[in-house]
Amino acid sequence: MKKQPAPQAVQQDSEFSRCAVPESERKSYISLTIVWTGFIFAIISLMAGGSLAVGLSFQEIIIVSLIGNVFLCAIAVAVSVIASRTGLTFALLTRYSFGSSGSRVASLFVPIVNVGWYTIQSASYGHFVASVFGFGDVGEAICMIISAAAMGIFAFYGVKAITILGYIAIPAIIFLSIATTARSMGAMGTLQALLAYRPSAPITIAAGITTVIGAWILSTATCLSDIMRYAKSTKSAIAAALTGLLGGNILMLICGAIATIAMND
Repeated sequence: MKKQPAPQAVQQDSEFSRCAVPESERKSYISLTIVWTGFIFAIISLMAGGSLAVGLSFQEIIIVSLIGNVFLCAIAVAVSVIASRTGLTFALLTRYSFGSSGSRVASLFVPIVNVGWYTIQSASYGHFVASVFGFGDVGEAICMIISAAAMGIFAFYGVKAITILGYIAIPAIIFLSIATTARSMGAMGTLQALLAYRPSAPITIAAGITTVIGAWILSTATCLSDIMRYAKSTKSAIAAALTGLLGGNILMLICGAIATIAMND
C-alpha cells in the first residue's frame, strides 16, 4: 500500500508569536536599543516631564527622574533576562504564571491598554504637527489619521520595519528635543533662572516618583519582553533596556520639564 505523504508543517509566522525566536533571528544591542528607545521616545514621557514641572523644582525633577527610572530598570532587567533566555512573547510567558486560561486574560489586558496609548500618541502627534504649521480643525484631523496610519503600518510589518523607522525617527527626535530645550533655556535667560524655579502647586517627592514609574510601568513589565526576546545575549538585552530608560526616558522627562518651566516662566 502506497504511503501517504506526511502533512506539511504549519508555516511559522515571521514574528514567531507562537514559539521562541530562533538564534538565527536574534538581534544585536544596537537594534534592540533602537526599537526600545523608539518605543520610549513618545509624547507620554514629555507630558510626564511637564506634569512634574507643575509641582516640583528642577532639582527635585532630576531626583525623581533618577529614582523612578532606577526602579523601572530593576523590573526591566528581570523581564529582559527572562525574555532573552526563553525567546517567548509576553503572552506565552504568562502561561507559566497564570496557566492557559489565566494567560488569556493577562494577554487581553495589554492590547486594550495599548489601544488607548496608540490613540493618545496619534492624536498628540497630529495636534503637534497641525499647531506647528497652522492647520485648521480639518487639517488637524487629517494629521491625526496620517500619524495613526504611519505607526500602524510599521507595526504591521514587524520588528524589522520598526527598527528601520527607529534609525530615522530617533535622531530626529533627539535633535528636536535638544533644540526645544535650548530654545526654552534661551527664553528663561540663564541656568540660574531654571535652578531658581519654584512650582506654583508643589507636590511631594513620592508623588513625583509615582508619576515617573506610572508612566512606563506597564510597558516595562509587559511590552519589553516582546522586544528583548530577540536579543542575541542576556547582556545585550539588559544593556538595551537600561539605555532606553536611563538615557531615553530621562532625556524626554527633562526636556518636557524644561519646556514647561520656560512656558510658565
